[in-house]
This record gives sequence, structure tokens and C-alpha cells, in this order.
Amino acid sequence: GYPDDFVDMVMRTLISFTSADLGFPDLFRTLPCGRKIFVPKLGSMWGGLTPPGGKYKTKQEPWCYSPGYFAPAHYRTFRDFAKRFWRKEFDDYLPKHLGGARTGLSDLVEALNSAVVS
Repeated sequence: GYPDDFVDMVMRTLISFTSADLGFPDLFRTLPCGRKIFVPKLGSMWGGLTPPGGKYKTKQEPWCYSPGYFAPAHYRTFRDFAKRFWRKEFDDYLPKHLGGARTGLSDLVEALNSAVVS
């Protein structure tokens, strides 16, 4: 397996990404069938992973990426990592709903699954 501190750092990053870039847990759309989906934010003007100066400088914001560049396989990898290495203490890292209700691993997995089909 991986060292505990590595898994902890990856899980924090994965949760932050899912919250900031998918809007987890409250920024979703509901399909006519009632299914909830989280839609990845797009926007190539975010810049990619480019430096603030030098040969690879661009007009876009430096050191930033567009989550729209992620493929369904990325979301599956995030989901599978979370499912495989989840520990109870990671619940504390999850954002709460706007109304204050707690979220759990199943909510995170649902958001990542829905990003694959959105």
C-alpha cells in the first residue's frame, strides 16, 4: 500500500478538487429522470499548467488548469482511489451541505460517478 501521509494528502486533494471543480456537494443539475449530476466546469482560459514567465509563459493565468481537460478515466481513478483507501477520519475533510447536513463517501462517489456521464 501507500504511506498513510500520502493517502491523506491525496484524499484531501481529491475532495478539494471535487468540491471546487464539480461543485460537490450542492452545485448539481437534476435530469428529467430525477438523477443528480455534477457537471465539470470548463474554461481553457484558466491557463493549463503554465509558468508565470519564461519560454512557456502564456496569456492565461499561470499555474492553473482547466478541470474541463479531465477525461472520464480521471474521475473513475479518483472514485476508485477514494473507495479503496477511505478511512473514517476522512469524513472530517468532506464539505457539508449548505443546510449543514454532513456528506459521506457515498456522496463523493456519486458526484464522481455523475461527472463521468455528464
